[in-house]
Parts: sequence; C-alpha cells; structure tokens
Amino acid sequence: MGNCQGYDTGGCIVGSSGRIVFFSFLSTDFQWRKNNVVHELGHLFDGLHGGNPNSFAGNYASDRKQILRPFEGTTAWQMHPIYDPDSPFLTNSEMFADMFVAWTYGAWNTNPLNSVKVKDVITKMDEKMSGWLH
Repeated sequence: MGNCQGYDTGGCIVGSSGRIVFFSFLSTDFQWRKNNVVHELGHLFDGLHGGNPNSFAGNYASDRKQILRPFEGTTAWQMHPIYDPDSPFLTNSEMFADMFVAWTYGAWNTNPLNSVKVKDVITKMDEKMSGWLH
C-alpha cells in the first residue's frame, strides 16, 4: 500500500484514494492472477471498515502457514508468503488480504494436522464477514 514505489509485480493501493494499481503479472496462472486481484480488493475492504479486518487478522498472523493454503504448482494462494520474520510484508493488513482470498474461494490450508485451527478461523471469519458485509 502507499505510493507503490518499488513494486514491479502484483498490485498496490495508492494512498487513501482507493485506487488499485496493478503491475505486470509474471505468472501466467489464471487463478494466481484472480487471487492477486481479490487480495488487493481485500485491502480496499479493510479500509472501508476502518482497519478492523486487519486488526482481527493480526490474531492469526503467527499461524499463517497453518491456516492459509500454501503455494500449489503455479498458483499462489498467499500473495505475500511470509518465511522471513523481518519481512516488511509481515503485517496484519497483508494477513487480512490473504485471508480475504481464502474466504472468497474457500481456499484454506487443507492439511489434516491443521483442521481444528482452520475450522476455528473459518467460523470466526464467517462471523466477522457477515457483520462487515451488512
């Protein structure tokens, strides 16, 4: 988010204007491209609700790998996969935007070892989204 300087792929929100700027999509995977658009819409949705969604998502940031679907073949389900704890993308906003992708497509982590945690997140996300959408 911000002024989009330093970006060369994907997209960003320009300041508080609500304008999304998309850059070159390096991936030819259609689902990856759609996920990126939904991710950016997630940022807008968050802004419309005063940042409450990203505050909620911050509760799950440390469980990111367990609840969000991992990269599959050529499809990225997380637009900002976080493996580096010092990453500038380790933010509640990015977590919510990726949760927005998961919620939109029902694309949560399907590893059976994570099923209890994922089910809890889905339930809470559904409850929150129901309130935010009304």
